Amino acid sequence: MSFLLGPACIRWLRSLQRNGQPIRADGPERHLIEKKGTPTMGGVLILSALTVSTLLWADLRNGLCLAVLALDARLRALGFVDDYMKLSQANVRGLPGAANSSCRRCWACWSPWWLRA
Repeated sequence: MSFLLGPACIRWLRSLQRNGQPIRADGPERHLIEKKGTPTMGGVLILSALTVSTLLWADLRNGLCLAVLALDARLRALGFVDDYMKLSQANVRGLPGAANSSCRRCWACWSPWWLRA
């Protein structure tokens, strides 16, 4: 799925994000050249392929599959918020690290509890 839809998805992301993702000035110098114009949110393609294949071929009666899909959806939403903040505010910081870590810790604690229920 990603192999077939990848080029179209990348063209669509580039059309939405004219300048690509902001690049950190304190990173490697080659990033200023190589990453310029690279669209962010490329994980959309890979994670969509993961979700579709899981929904098609996994045993959805298995609680582990549902837990992984639920956690994946939450982490996806977190990545989206981070990328959206980078693009809308045109800065390289995105979501503050403390907020990102807090969300991940909360979900990491929630997942085992949800599996036991």
